[in-house]
Amino acid sequence: MKHKRKTNKLETMDLRIYIIPLLLISGIFIVSGFFLLSGIRNHFYDQRREEAVKLARSYAQSISRFSEAEELIDDLLSEKISLSTQSVALYDRRYSNEKLKDLASRLKVDEIDYYDQSGYLRYSNLENLIGWEIYEGHPIDYFLKSGKQSLVEGIRRDAITGDYYKYGYYKMDDGGLIQVGLRANTVYALLDRFSVNNLLLELKNNEFALHIDLLDQNMNIIGSTGGHLSEALPSLEEAKEALEQNREYSFINEESEYRDFKVIVPINLENEVEEDMHALSIAYSLEETTEQIRDVSFFSLAALSLIYGSILYSMRATYNKNESLRSAAYYHELTGLPNKLYLENFMESDLENRNQRSRGLILLRISNLNSINLTYGYHFGDQVLMAIPEKLREFEASGTKLFHFTADQFLIYKEKLEGEIDLRVLSENITASFERPFSVDGIDIYLSVKIGMVLVDESYDNANSIVKDASVALEQTFKEETDVILYDEKMYQSLQREDILVKEMRRAIEEKDEDVLFLEYQPIIDTRTKKIIAFEALGRMNASLFGRVSPLEFIEAAEKNLIMVELGGYFMDLAMRFIKDLENSGYIDLRIHVNVSGIQLLQSRFNQEIREKIEQSGIRPSQLEIEITESVLIDNLDMINKKFRELRNMGVKISLDDFGTGYSSFVRLHELLIDTLKIDRQFIQKLENSNRDLIIGDIIKMAHRYGLHVVAEGIEEEMQREFLLQHQCDSLQGFLFSPAVCREKAFLLLENEKR
Repeated sequence: MKHKRKTNKLETMDLRIYIIPLLLISGIFIVSGFFLLSGIRNHFYDQRREEAVKLARSYAQSISRFSEAEELIDDLLSEKISLSTQSVALYDRRYSNEKLKDLASRLKVDEIDYYDQSGYLRYSNLENLIGWEIYEGHPIDYFLKSGKQSLVEGIRRDAITGDYYKYGYYKMDDGGLIQVGLRANTVYALLDRFSVNNLLLELKNNEFALHIDLLDQNMNIIGSTGGHLSEALPSLEEAKEALEQNREYSFINEESEYRDFKVIVPINLENEVEEDMHALSIAYSLEETTEQIRDVSFFSLAALSLIYGSILYSMRATYNKNESLRSAAYYHELTGLPNKLYLENFMESDLENRNQRSRGLILLRISNLNSINLTYGYHFGDQVLMAIPEKLREFEASGTKLFHFTADQFLIYKEKLEGEIDLRVLSENITASFERPFSVDGIDIYLSVKIGMVLVDESYDNANSIVKDASVALEQTFKEETDVILYDEKMYQSLQREDILVKEMRRAIEEKDEDVLFLEYQPIIDTRTKKIIAFEALGRMNASLFGRVSPLEFIEAAEKNLIMVELGGYFMDLAMRFIKDLENSGYIDLRIHVNVSGIQLLQSRFNQEIREKIEQSGIRPSQLEIEITESVLIDNLDMINKKFRELRNMGVKISLDDFGTGYSSFVRLHELLIDTLKIDRQFIQKLENSNRDLIIGDIIKMAHRYGLHVVAEGIEEEMQREFLLQHQCDSLQGFLFSPAVCREKAFLLLENEKR
């Protein structure tokens, strides 16, 4: 039953929180209206008595704590000065008179001064003070000798102006000193408000009283807002008796000029100076009482009715607002499906109360939604999203709940699951339903879906773990190029491995750790001379935990985690260092081919960074040859050619790698501003079977016609070398000559050629 209650709380709002208060308010309104008309007169007098008591207590507290107020104000002012000095000290420390004026205005202080190390007053918001110097025996001199960081003084006369100030000081690290001051009249003005007559006037100004009198023990008026200090009240034994018993006393004073209702309230003072004070007398006019009672009765009933109506309206508005907020909090605004927050609450409740039956979770992603948005616009994409729930509701049977998880992801939670097969069948039925097109605004749209599944067993104890594993499975569908995958532990281990590799790559790049990230160099051989004319620099990784890692794996991880630019720059630095070492060893004609990813090349500052690296390393640009793959050219030909033109103008060579496997064609080849064409190893491998019907010879001839240098990759057999030599291929690269080797072995290969 607990599970049922939690679920319903998300579905609908509990109306009891509104109905019960409404009934109570209605009852109060009826009772109040009945008693209001008959009790208004007594209520008026009682209200005046209560006001008088509050006034007396307020006044008594004010008088008895006058000294405390004085100390408190002094403490507050000291704190203000202390904070102000620290604020000025923590400023950007490029002081000037104008800045100190601005700070004084902001901090609401009267004076801010800056003394340099020699004690010279260099800057001030009061410019007439500039030039004054600290002398021995001055309070500032005592402060400096005290060794304290900061100090707030009491009120003293300023040595320059002669005015009374309260100063604070702060010693700077550079030997300078900040002084902040408040004029004493500012302090005294704050304390003046606590004088007896000022307190009485303040009380009267805040109340509807004719006048307020301060009485001594003999009922003599010793302080008044009406100016009757010598007047004595009539001898009232009852009043004196009430005051002696510490009770208030009220009566109608018929002898008064205004015929007033007077309340006398005892006050208790701790201040010995004012120990003769005994009571406070507050007089209220009775001439308007009748009119006030009538008006108050009318307006009270009207106000009560208005309040009642307003409360009803507010409750209704609050209900509507809460309903709207609840809907916004728990439901997706486009599809109206329960959202991620709803899912978390729902699943946590289900996990607390589940029985032995298994649960299943299906996380579905519309993988081509972004393409639809870009093609047809986001408004159309929203309409597609709104159509998806109708498709998914076909599978929302008993015990199955549908959620809109994120923008392009939907989630199905199945509470009654027979087993893994049941979950797979449901997923396959969903993917099959999406093979049929959606019709939106008369346009047939095909949606591509990917599904990650999780079998929820007793090992799961929170919703976050389930959804995380479903996301891992969903991500795996893109890696394995399939539509549906059930989560298993190996997927998480794969993610952990990727995370470890990325962290180690980041560290190695930052610390320039060549034990982890390094280059190996595979020689490129001239076909005719059989001499090394270049090396291709190949990135390698030796992870501390996993050992040697495939370039495909760590480069894919780098691209996925957006560190490919940093990784490529790191390898470029290593390659240029190798070029410089070759040059220092006398190999000035060798070129080093460096692979550059599309992500790097498309960076706006790529060419500028290459120029800067060349200048920093001191190499000749002609020794550097950048290799790019065909895939980079898709939709970027004009921009890429512009970058190539700038690089070639620097002297850098450009190679097109893996030709024949992707985008490029002979028709487009002449448009590319490149120097070298590298034939992909897939073409070379076909030479093992037959040399007929191959286009390698045509590729070489066409490349030569465009003035390009041709390199064939993946040479492993002597037959391949002879075939390429026969077809006038310029250079060869492959295991037939040498695998990729470390820097030292690369130099050894060059030395062996001299023998």
